[in-house]
Amino acid sequence: MDTRGLLVDPAAKEACEAMIQAGLNAKSQEAFLQRQSMFEANPRADVYESLVNHFGIKPGSSVSEGDLATVGRKAFYHREVEPHIELFPPVRNLLRRLRSRGFKLFLVSAGSPDTQRQKIEILNISDEFDDIFLVDSARGESKFEVIQGILGLGFQAHTVLVVGDRIDREIAAGNRLGTWTCRLSHGEYSHLVPTHVHEVAHFTIDEISALDSLLESSVVGCEIGNPLASSSQDD
Repeated sequence: MDTRGLLVDPAAKEACEAMIQAGLNAKSQEAFLQRQSMFEANPRADVYESLVNHFGIKPGSSVSEGDLATVGRKAFYHREVEPHIELFPPVRNLLRRLRSRGFKLFLVSAGSPDTQRQKIEILNISDEFDDIFLVDSARGESKFEVIQGILGLGFQAHTVLVVGDRIDREIAAGNRLGTWTCRLSHGEYSHLVPTHVHEVAHFTIDEISALDSLLESSVVGCEIGNPLASSSQDD
């Protein structure tokens, strides 16, 4: 699911507003547009530090640059999710079809665990996966460790497919662990360019619905017996 319009943009606006209230020397709309521009130009950078460096702190404000950037991060990742978000019907149908064919499905989701739980509950997807793992990035947890742990459940790496849009996170983790990897080149991180061989996925799809035909292909199907379809997302 592409969460940009439903989740990312509202969260980004709230983060900018929180930073302004805390002392960022900017107006809401210009801060939001600048954040978008900065993210498009360099998605690997800390966009909240970049906003502080660009706009500066309001005269008379006692907040430090580091604390102001932290305000933005917390507002973006730790938030109440709008209750009207919905899972695209093809996605739910795909998950059910894959499980009916014997595939084991695991969701590995990074961000604020509380926020991720809200999304999972609102979307009503708990029953669509064999298990769900929440990665708390703020505590130093990583998708690499989680996927490594899943492999420890008895899966051989060559029978596992890791699917996600973050080439610098789940795709890199899967490649380092020896699994098959599939990049979903759609949504917020579709413009991220690989900087290391581990960030280059074995396969790339533009829509999650294409995963079905990929798993039916002779190239992948002959290897993946009981795969892990790690549908990874970040707030």
